[in-house]
Amino acid sequence: DHPLAKADFFFFFQQLSSADAAVRLEALQWIQANHRDPAAATAQPALETRVANEPDEDNRRRAVLALGLIASQLEKPCPLAIVKAVYDPAEFVRYQALTSVAPFKTFEAGSVDVLLQGLEAKDAHLRTNSLLILARAAPQDPQVLQAMEKAQQDADFEVRHTAHVALFKARDRLAEYVSYLIRVREDPKSVLSSEPTAEERAARNLVLIGTAVQVADWSESKADELADVLTGLLQDESAVMRRGAANLVAATAIKPMIPKPTASPFIAGGESQSATPAFFEYFRSGTDFVAPG
Repeated sequence: DHPLAKADFFFFFQQLSSADAAVRLEALQWIQANHRDPAAATAQPALETRVANEPDEDNRRRAVLALGLIASQLEKPCPLAIVKAVYDPAEFVRYQALTSVAPFKTFEAGSVDVLLQGLEAKDAHLRTNSLLILARAAPQDPQVLQAMEKAQQDADFEVRHTAHVALFKARDRLAEYVSYLIRVREDPKSVLSSEPTAEERAARNLVLIGTAVQVADWSESKADELADVLTGLLQDESAVMRRGAANLVAATAIKPMIPKPTASPFIAGGESQSATPAFFEYFRSGTDFVAPG
C-alpha cells in the first residue's frame, strides 16, 4: 500500500547498523517521526536489536521510544526489549522504558520472568517499578501474586508500600487496601522501620497526600463499596481502625483541596495531574506529617 514508505523504512533501518552513531541517530529520528506509517512495523526487529545492543545511551533511549511508539500504534503487546530496558544501566534509558511501557495492557512472552527477576534487584527503585508493571502484565498469575506478597516484607518502605498498591491493582480488594492505608496514617510504627530514615518518613508523607486524593476519588468511583468498607471498619475491634475509618469518613465528606501529584506509586491509580514543586518540598523533607482528623 505504501511502496515508497516501505523502501524508506528499509533504507533507514539498515542505517541502524552503521558504525557511525550520528548516522544511527538520524535513522532513529526518521523512524520515530514516521512511526504512524503502516510500514513502520518493518522496523521493529531492527529497533529491538538497537535497544539491546546500541552502545550510545541517547540512541538507545531513542530506540526504546521509537519501538514503543510503533508497537503501541499497531496495538501489539509491549515488546520484551522495552521491558528489559526498564533495567538498563543508564537512568534516562530506564525512565524512557517506564514511560514507553505505560500505554500497554498486554506484554510479550518472557516479560513476566524478566520482571520477577527485577524484584531481586539491589536498587529499590527497580524493585518498585517491577511490582507496578507486574500488576498489569500478569495480575492473576499465582507466582506474581506470591512475589507481591513477599515484597510486602521488603527492607525498603517504598517497595513494601508499592507491593500493597500492586496487590490492590491485581485483586481489587478495597477493604484490605483501606485497612493498610489506615495503618500508614494512624499507626506509622506498624509500617515503618524501627528507626525510619528521613527518606522513609518523607515517603510516608507522600502516601498520606496520595491517600487523601485517592479516597476523594473513591468517594465518587467506588462510593457504595467505600461506604460499606468504612462502615465495617467503624465497628472493628481495633481502636486504630475505628479512628482511621472515622477520619476517612470525614475526608470523604469534605474533599481535600490538594493538587494531585505526578504519576507515582504512592497513589493506587498511578496517574494524576501535576502539583507545584514547592508544595511537595515540605513533604519530601522528611518532617513528620500528621494525618488530618
